[in-house]
Amino acid sequence: MLYEKLFKKSNNNLNYTYYLYCLIELKDFRSAEKLVKSQIKEFPDNLKYSVDLGYVYAEEGEQGKANKQFDETIKQIKPDRLQVTEAANSFLIRGQLDYAVASYRRGSEIIRDYPFYLELGDLYNQVGNYSMMIDEYLNYLDYNYQNASLIQAKLQTALSNDAENKISEMLRKTLLKRVQKYPEKIFYSEMLLWLSIQQKDFELAFTQAKSID
Repeated sequence: MLYEKLFKKSNNNLNYTYYLYCLIELKDFRSAEKLVKSQIKEFPDNLKYSVDLGYVYAEEGEQGKANKQFDETIKQIKPDRLQVTEAANSFLIRGQLDYAVASYRRGSEIIRDYPFYLELGDLYNQVGNYSMMIDEYLNYLDYNYQNASLIQAKLQTALSNDAENKISEMLRKTLLKRVQKYPEKIFYSEMLLWLSIQQKDFELAFTQAKSID
């Protein structure tokens, strides 16, 4: 009741969010659905509310309706980088990783000059899917190799938390495959040289340095 009063007095995101959580905890799904639909009507371009409607259905146990709503949300995404990112983040908050990925994939389709490799890499890093993280970061490197320092910084952060060297080994193997497959793309060899130095594998680093030279 308190959050309902707060929400009616001030329709801001904080009051809305906690009011919605209260309704869901009370299993008052009809009121929760009504609340979210009113937000969709008032803010049609904010896909957070469209995601929340699917979230309400999922919490109610109506997974079919939830998936249908999530699919509809993906279709509503416009060629706007900010909206794509907001949609992906909204899905991630609601525990819908696949739909968060689908948001970025959809964004890449409709914004032809900007593939969301970097955002996808960050997303996979956040959820601990390091194999896909590496692929997306290297795809970004292929897309914009002049910004290699950014990818190195992101990978360095991931490697610094890699006590068992699993990420490091995955990255090494992936880079070796790309170096062999795309020998003309020198930036992959440069990345392998960089990684070898991070690992203090100076024999491989020397081999890569000679190859690049």
